Parts: sequence; structure tokens; C-alpha cells
Amino acid sequence: MDGEIEILATKNGLKIPRFFTKVGEKTEDVFNYVKWVKRKSIIKDTSGNVIFEMKDVEVPEFWTQTATDILAQKYFRKGDVKENSLKQVVKRLVKFWRYYGEINKMFESEEDANAFEAEVAYTLIFQIAAPNSPQWFNAGLYLAYGIKGDKSGLFYYDENEKITK
Repeated sequence: MDGEIEILATKNGLKIPRFFTKVGEKTEDVFNYVKWVKRKSIIKDTSGNVIFEMKDVEVPEFWTQTATDILAQKYFRKGDVKENSLKQVVKRLVKFWRYYGEINKMFESEEDANAFEAEVAYTLIFQIAAPNSPQWFNAGLYLAYGIKGDKSGLFYYDENEKITK
């Protein structure tokens, strides 16, 4: 069917065809697809009081101010490590997802892992797809910045024991 992408599962993992990116490209290459700008993000309450402000928020030029504000206020890491660019967030997410795909042998080849990484980066940058909020908040923090999370209230599936802990 036109416009559909077929992902083939093989005995050796997933074969990921490219739709938006070129063979060999990774996340950093996808960043070159757009013009990046730095904006100021200011969010005010109904009385006009500033409740959030951040300078030099780096986003694609075509992003709306609303999208910029949501990214800066809700999804950038703050505190010990400060993110100020969509590039940092996209890299943190896609490299984390790729890493877990690779250690779980989900990709048939390194090129398939590269394709996954670049294609997902493209969909995030161009706002074609987006993960749920917990992914934006947490995914890749340890891999990117060495930040360990608090285990209280978190659950994971233990592959070895085949149970949720």
C-alpha cells in the first residue's frame, strides 16, 4: 500500500526500512535537516504573572511558540543537568531506545539500529510522533547523564524471571 512502511521481523531481529532518512545517517545527521533557532519561553498565569521563564531554548525554526513552551517547561531536564535544546532530548530518547533494542537483539543489523534511531529522531523533530510524558521525563537519563532514578513507584519487567517487579 502507498505510504505504508513494512517492518520485517526475521529470526535475527527487525529489518527497519528508511522512509525519511538516508542509509548511514544517525540522529546527529537528522539535526541538519532543519534550521535551529533559540527562543525565549515565558509562561504566565491568568493574572499575567510569570510562572516559567527560560532563555535560549533551541528548537526547529518551524516549531510553534506553544510547542517550544511545553518542551521547555515540561520535558527538559532541570536541576543537576540542564537541558535547553530539543537536540539533547531527542538524542537522549532515541539513543536509549536504540540501546535497549540492541541489548535485546531486536535489530537484524547495525544499519537497522541506525535506521531506527534516525527515523525516530526525524519523527520527533518534525512532530510526526511523540512518546508519552514519562518517556520524555525519564528515558535515557542514566545513559545520557548518569542520573539514577528513585525506584519508588516504578515498575519494570524482569526478563530473566518473567515477572513485573
